[in-house]
Amino acid sequence: MIIFLLCSNLRAAETVTLLAGESFPPLMWEDNGVAKGIAVEIGKAILVKAGYNVIVKTCPWKRCQVIAKNEGAFITGFSKNDERLKNFIYTDAIMYDDLVIVTKKGKEFAFDETKECIGKRIGAQLGVGFGQKNQGLKKGMIIETDSNDVSRVRKIMYGRIDGGFFSLGKAGIVYSAKLAGYSMDNFSILPVVVSKDPNYLATGIRTSNASEKIKKINAAIKVLTYNGTIAKVMKTTF
Repeated sequence: MIIFLLCSNLRAAETVTLLAGESFPPLMWEDNGVAKGIAVEIGKAILVKAGYNVIVKTCPWKRCQVIAKNEGAFITGFSKNDERLKNFIYTDAIMYDDLVIVTKKGKEFAFDETKECIGKRIGAQLGVGFGQKNQGLKKGMIIETDSNDVSRVRKIMYGRIDGGFFSLGKAGIVYSAKLAGYSMDNFSILPVVVSKDPNYLATGIRTSNASEKIKKINAAIKVLTYNGTIAKVMKTTF
């Protein structure tokens, strides 16, 4: 019986690697060698609740995907598309990423199919999604891509663009404005949420015991959703 219990404890304490992108604050990023961010904290809490020891590593986003696909690690803050579904098995959603448009205070406009939206210069991170229902709207805009939320904030302040897309809703722009050295008093968040993108934990379809692990992780997600832990992390992690 003692041997059985010891073996059970060892199985429960299996170590898994959690992968996070190194440059997407406040969702996930690396700060002096330490992984930080909302998706990192949620991912860690879920995996620990599921009974795993967790090692967190940050790396370039494409590299994270290669490791998760081929080496049995779990990637956090991961969205779905048809190509990824061929290679990854996903948990239930761990959070939802609200994409919003931010303008300088006093420069608000209607994000709809009126002429007010046409011709606006809007900053967006390269590769950003807009949600299926808003695909037509972006055709009337002039999209200026970048890879840095902080520079997008400064472009809005200097009047170089009319607005910018920011992930994670209010949390995203508050954090980015703070990094840029500005108060949120300078900005307005347009009331329409452009898209609400579910994010997940995922691992490669060839990961050992993947289905069993996903089942345990999904049970942990339900517990942490119902007891408010995930909502708390969303509000307080910066």
